[in-house]
Amino acid sequence: MSSIEQLHNNLKDEREKLTKDFLSKSLSRDKVIRGGVASNTVRAMHYGKCYFKYSPISIYRNWMDTTLLSDDGMLKDIHEESDFKALHDTAIDSLKSFWFSKEPEVKGKMPHYFFPKMIDLTFKMMVNWDELQEDRSIWFWRNAHVPIDKYSLICLSKYHPDYNIKSPSMNYIGNDKDLYDEIQAEIRALMKPYPPLLFD
Repeated sequence: MSSIEQLHNNLKDEREKLTKDFLSKSLSRDKVIRGGVASNTVRAMHYGKCYFKYSPISIYRNWMDTTLLSDDGMLKDIHEESDFKALHDTAIDSLKSFWFSKEPEVKGKMPHYFFPKMIDLTFKMMVNWDELQEDRSIWFWRNAHVPIDKYSLICLSKYHPDYNIKSPSMNYIGNDKDLYDEIQAEIRALMKPYPPLLFD
């Protein structure tokens, strides 16, 4: 049995339950803002490298409140045929620009990988935001990336023959955008035809 067959076989009995459990949650705007990026992600953001004046969680939540989830924010024009990559890239650029406007001294010091990680955690929460129309929630469910962490990289090593990651963490990706894109594409291919978030 191939790795992909093994993965899909493991999912066979659980995917309907996992999907139902995931989609049944309903989160308020406040819970989406507060629940996207948690303390375990923030702990890796060191003073002097990622922030000086403001706490990382306050910068992120302020961006969520004033930019991503605002009435005229970037989510208002999502529809079934929307380009997920374009939205993902725009969100990363927006968060990065906002971050450096608040903490200009960390520009050039803060590792890039924190930005896609925060966006991936955020978009995972979008599936359950109670103010989002159902078709937009399903769109996020079908398209959102898997937040890369120790556990997703261990799982990738288990099921993909080309990955043997000895020290699984976001440091493995570093600032290599191509590697990040490659890993997301590999996860998507492994999970096809199921949503990548089931891998998470």
